[in-house]
Amino acid sequence: MVVRSRVTWCPVVDTLVGTSPRSIDHQAFLTTDKGRLPLRVCSSPQRSTTTTKATTPSPSTNTFGHFKSIVLISITVLLVALTALISMGAFQERRVFEALLYQPYAVRTKGQWYRLLTHAFIHADWSHLLVNMFVLYMFGRNVEMLFALVTPLPTILAYLALYIGGILFAALPGLAKRSADPGYRSVGASGAVSAVLFAQILLLPTREVSILFVPIAMPAWVFGILYLVYSWYMDKRGGDHVAHDAHFYGAVFGILFTTALRPDLLYHLGSFQRSLGY
Repeated sequence: MVVRSRVTWCPVVDTLVGTSPRSIDHQAFLTTDKGRLPLRVCSSPQRSTTTTKATTPSPSTNTFGHFKSIVLISITVLLVALTALISMGAFQERRVFEALLYQPYAVRTKGQWYRLLTHAFIHADWSHLLVNMFVLYMFGRNVEMLFALVTPLPTILAYLALYIGGILFAALPGLAKRSADPGYRSVGASGAVSAVLFAQILLLPTREVSILFVPIAMPAWVFGILYLVYSWYMDKRGGDHVAHDAHFYGAVFGILFTTALRPDLLYHLGSFQRSLGY
């Protein structure tokens, strides 16, 4: 299932420093289908009757100090590039593919625990790779920026914990159910991508999302419920050679992890989004 968000991330931080009544410290923006909308985290405008030499605020003293790394380079873009490179290498070299794929039997009998992580960086074919990386790119950049507003942790650390945690958590059901089956194998970043997707759903629950190629938009929370029900049902039904359990448990991890960062995101669903003015 491919989804798209009506909200995209724009890595822009405008700095206006001085004594003008319109002066602000930092302002970040989300780019939407209605134009560029500001995140309301700027300082209050202040009038001044004195002239002050313009200086650049220290990153350690402004609201976006721990956000500066995202401004310089997106971790999502790095993950997309790294995954694409490794996947393309695995397409060309079967030994690489076999060495990195997820095989619970090999994890249990040979102690190859690295497979719990490495399988997320290879994909079955080009369509599998492109779908996962498209969804990650569209949602991941938003989550990077929004994480800077919901946790005091460094954004890079929080985002990587979400992504890697999604990979590992989504792999656990396969380990529990398939460790005695030497023929079971799986690949792909779907667990991690689902974790990122549901982190944004929790952060912006009423923003519209839609299934790619299907012009039907719906609130993110509605889509999230449908996604979970579909993944659970298809996992129970089986037979289509898709690891729906990875989709389901990756999504669950995204909800749990983001809630752990800021519990009111779940307990008061939508309050954070409203505080941004959306």
